Amino acid sequence: MNVNLSQKEQLIDQNNGQQNSDENNQSTFSEKNTKNNYQNALTMPVRDQLQKLEDIMQQVQKDLENSRQDMNFLHTKLGGMRNDYLDEFLFLSNNLLNEKNRLTQELRKGAETEQNEMVFLDQQMGQLAVDKEKLDQVTNSLDLRVVSMEDEVGFKHVYD
Repeated sequence: MNVNLSQKEQLIDQNNGQQNSDENNQSTFSEKNTKNNYQNALTMPVRDQLQKLEDIMQQVQKDLENSRQDMNFLHTKLGGMRNDYLDEFLFLSNNLLNEKNRLTQELRKGAETEQNEMVFLDQQMGQLAVDKEKLDQVTNSLDLRVVSMEDEVGFKHVYD
């Protein structure tokens, strides 16, 4: 009796296969797979169905593990890129700050040098003013001596 049942199932499968092949010519590939999988699942023993489900579950777990690995890789890569970006940012910031400090120091030195030169020039101008005043005093005293000498000698010279 079991032989007859299995032979009947095979005949049904063959008939279904022929009907399915006619129908499948008109349907899409995914519909073929869905119908075949469904019919195969109906005719498969429970153990085979469980095995197929376990296989599917293992494949999903593998895909999940691959996705996790990809996610970890991308997370690591992103962290590395972030670190590289921060390192580059810090490098550029330090260079800019160093350049700013150098220019500020040069500006201060230039201002200090200019201030020193101004003080020196002011001192020279003060000294020149004192020298001019002395020369003016000497000139005035000489003029007075010349006038007094001319008066003593009796010579008068007309000055413009």
